[in-house]
Amino acid sequence: MIREFTYNRIANIAEMAARCTEMLEVLELLDEGSIGDGKAYSSEDLESYVRSLVTGQRESLGKTIPGSWSVAPNDDGMDSDARVDFIFVPTYIAIATLSRVVCEFPLLALAIPNYLEVLRKGMVFSSLRKLAGHGFEADLGAIEALRILSMGRVPWLLHRHSTFCPELRSVIDEVANGMAQRLVQGTAVGAWGEDYSEGFRAAVETLRLTNDLDFMESVRAARADSTTISDDDLPW
Repeated sequence: MIREFTYNRIANIAEMAARCTEMLEVLELLDEGSIGDGKAYSSEDLESYVRSLVTGQRESLGKTIPGSWSVAPNDDGMDSDARVDFIFVPTYIAIATLSRVVCEFPLLALAIPNYLEVLRKGMVFSSLRKLAGHGFEADLGAIEALRILSMGRVPWLLHRHSTFCPELRSVIDEVANGMAQRLVQGTAVGAWGEDYSEGFRAAVETLRLTNDLDFMESVRAARADSTTISDDDLPW
């Protein structure tokens, strides 16, 4: 399991995908409370990995601005699919990991220089695509992005520290609000008619429950027009 963040020096798709999977596994261990003394992934492992995330945030990759945790060497010739999979997804995982550590192990975060500055920069970067996946999989990408960010308590953190990264907070609220509206309207379908209602419902419920947010109040505050959704409108 990964204990140090590094990126690939050669653009090998299988290796880059495996690196993203390993990063996600650490986040899932954090979410399960399975990190600590006497466990397969120790507190020392976590500290080493988190420090490497802070020092390993990427600078410009070419066309891509600084602030990501791309696992690709650069963005030469990268199409939209690859940009999502190997630049944005690992960045979502990295900021979710750093956010969860702030919530669960605040002393560790405080002990690492530039921790909050790096986290905020990564959050701003993560807001750039509005969490959308690539092409016809835009909705699937948004569902997975919300799942990752929720595991990291990112919405929880941003709603309690609203000035830390308003860019990403606004995007999360907009995406979740859009999913809730499409559920109510019966339009939670993809470009080829795929039914995304289950994924949308799970994503919104995760925001409400996992992050302990009064999500509907956020929705009502964001919409002061006829499209406002009430609790009674939701199909669950």
